[in-house]
Order: sequence, then structure tokens, then C-alpha cells
Amino acid sequence: MVLGKVNQIPFIFVSSVVAWRTRFIVEVIGTDGYVIVNGRGRSDGPQTLTIGRRWGWQNASSQVESELSSVVMIKDSSISKETIAWLSESDQVCSGAQAFESMKFYQKILSKEEPDGL
Repeated sequence: MVLGKVNQIPFIFVSSVVAWRTRFIVEVIGTDGYVIVNGRGRSDGPQTLTIGRRWGWQNASSQVESELSSVVMIKDSSISKETIAWLSESDQVCSGAQAFESMKFYQKILSKEEPDGL
């Protein structure tokens, strides 16, 4: 788990390599509403997008009833596309050197150092 701020906006990032249940959720909560992206269209099911207003339950029978929700992707085929791009050394996916730089950035987060450029 990583807790932090980007431009004074707090965030929480949680990841697990041992959880047996696949899940992918991104929640953005603002002062007047929220957006939730749930799933990736892979083994965790279709990807859905939910948009809700703050105190939406005041104009509906419940908060859930006040939300707008839609399926945005049934099946994600990005793994095969990314693998083909990686094998053909396409610039649409990161190189080994770029992946290494990402891991160095990740290590700085874990060690609580100030990352370069932030």
C-alpha cells in the first residue's frame, strides 16, 4: 500500500501479488461526485464505468439507484496485442530499460525517497 499526495491531492494505491482473487478498481472521488472503473475485461469480468453525484440518494431511492453505470469493455485482448508489440520491439510498449527505470521509481516509493521530477 502506498499513501501519498500529487499536487496536494491525496491518493491510495494498493497492490498484491499473492491475492488469489483478481480485482481492478479505480475510484476518483471529487467534491461533487465520483467515477469508478471496475474490472479490466479479463478474468475479473467486464469493465464497467460508474458515475455518481454527491448525495445522489436525495434524488433517488438509494445512492446506487442514482448512479449511471455502463459496461465499457466485455473482453480485453490487450495481453496478446502487448505481447506481439513487445516481441516486435514496437515503441508502443516499454523497453527493458524503461521497465528497469519504472522499477527504480517503485523502489524509491518503497524507500520513501523523493522521486526525481516530483
